[in-house]
Amino acid sequence: MIVLGCNGFSKSAAFFGAYFGSVGNDRNLLMGHDASAALFKDGVLIAAAEEERFNRIKKSPDFPEQAVRYCLQEGGVSVEDVDLVAIPWDCNEAWISGIFSHIFRGEDKLEKKVELYEKLKTMYYQVASHETVIQDFNCRMGTDFGPERFVFVPHHLAHMMAGFYVSDLRPSAFLVTDGRGEAFSASLGEIDRDGFHIFDNVSIPNSLGVLYRKFTRYLGFTPNSDEYKVMALAPFVKQDPGYDVEAFIELLPEGRYQLKVPDDVDGHTDYYRFFEAYFGPRSESTDHKMAWFVQHLTELATLHQVRYLEQRSAHDHLFIEGGVALNCVNNGKLLKQSRFKDIAVSFAASDTGVAIGAAFYQVYQTKAFTPHTITPYLGPEYSDEVMRQALEARSDALRFERLEGAQLRERLVGYLTEKKILGWFQGRMESGPRALGNRSILASPQFDDMKDIINAKVKYREAFRPFAGVMVEEAAPTYFELGKKQTSPYMTFVFDVKPDMAARLPSALHFDDTSRLQTVTAAQNAKLYALLTAFGEKTGTPCLINTSFNVAGEPVVCSPRDAVNTFLNSGIDVLVLGDYVAHKIEPPSA
Repeated sequence: MIVLGCNGFSKSAAFFGAYFGSVGNDRNLLMGHDASAALFKDGVLIAAAEEERFNRIKKSPDFPEQAVRYCLQEGGVSVEDVDLVAIPWDCNEAWISGIFSHIFRGEDKLEKKVELYEKLKTMYYQVASHETVIQDFNCRMGTDFGPERFVFVPHHLAHMMAGFYVSDLRPSAFLVTDGRGEAFSASLGEIDRDGFHIFDNVSIPNSLGVLYRKFTRYLGFTPNSDEYKVMALAPFVKQDPGYDVEAFIELLPEGRYQLKVPDDVDGHTDYYRFFEAYFGPRSESTDHKMAWFVQHLTELATLHQVRYLEQRSAHDHLFIEGGVALNCVNNGKLLKQSRFKDIAVSFAASDTGVAIGAAFYQVYQTKAFTPHTITPYLGPEYSDEVMRQALEARSDALRFERLEGAQLRERLVGYLTEKKILGWFQGRMESGPRALGNRSILASPQFDDMKDIINAKVKYREAFRPFAGVMVEEAAPTYFELGKKQTSPYMTFVFDVKPDMAARLPSALHFDDTSRLQTVTAAQNAKLYALLTAFGEKTGTPCLINTSFNVAGEPVVCSPRDAVNTFLNSGIDVLVLGDYVAHKIEPPSA
């Protein structure tokens, strides 16, 4: 059976822009962001990729036409060969009717109710209904599929299935928590190969994801995109500033909670006033305190949910999925504080992974599980010839040579110890929002100022932003307090550095001596592991700074041409494209 997962809507950006003003900081308002596709063939995940990597529009909500075509090509099939198209949203008539009922039961004036009703009715018929989604697919892919070729998977069920698949089908408790999925913001339960049981759902408007998004927007960042910046600001507050958490949230029995922030779906006026009245006028100090507060509140509420799962489920493994699961600081704290022997967060925990989960749901229902290798390397790979052509096309601006094996590693280690920054492009592109070792920017963590150099010279982003370390797996326990973790392959957990090791990798640490560590084995990524090993033999520390191969506002590079363009338009010193090593040609002096 061939199943295609497909997340994205052709008209969502236009609709939310026209009806909700979702441009600039609001462009990823509700649904469709992280458009992506995934292909399962006879129970095996063949390919997965985000549309943004192809159309070069970050967080693209568009129908993932190029991602779909890539997945089909990788699987060696045509679109007509697809047995089922799995959509990770189930916006059916019952769902939209429930929203309408909620609107008219509310306390707003009738005029506002009618206005919102008209907007959401238009959204349903123009963007999200089953009929519209089917028509959109057929129009973009040139097909004439009927409803029998489509299955609409509830959003949180798609998240759950992605987490279960990446957890190697291990019996688990689960927490799915995000902004919203149809009518819910969180789902709690357990799953094994035989079936799953949802203990409870948290209903909209109660949503930690939406609350974090409101703080993100208020602080001047892009919601559904820049929440990690708020997370990075939070540690600048050294102690509890004394805010009353109960003014924002009430924790209820059975893992539930009730938010007290205004439910301002249409606009921002209400909660802006609420924030200003509570936190006072904005300043750098206030911004830090607000970041600390929403981070603290998120940690408090998710721990409340995990405590409920500890009591309700007998499993000793927990996985967390959804946009809130990208909060790696929170994940590290939950790992320490929970009774679960391990907690997993996948490489595509946000909406980048729901296409995988929706497609896997069809496999799960058949119970015809196929042994599989868990890997994030699911995107395009390019031949040596294509890489050479991309370099030759810019021979006016760069020079290059081809090296292999130990000779290549020796040269690169030399560059790293000379304080040079590498653009690293190898093998298949990763799936998911984190740099995982094939489309990365690498640098030595041993220089005190390397973080500042990369932020200013390469990434063109805020100076407070930290960088993560990537390290050979066997060395990680020597440098970091891993606790229950034996491995951390997806950069989804933050760990404390051991005090006597902090001086060895200062630029791979946040100012609070933590790092969103990624560990690597030779089986996972042979080339990166070999480079880390060679760097360790030279310096004594088998660790590098690892950040995504992109600059601020752009998606991670996909093709060799993307890599060359980013290299030439940033402060990256050396480009490593497969076995090719490229340098910029210095322009002649005036």
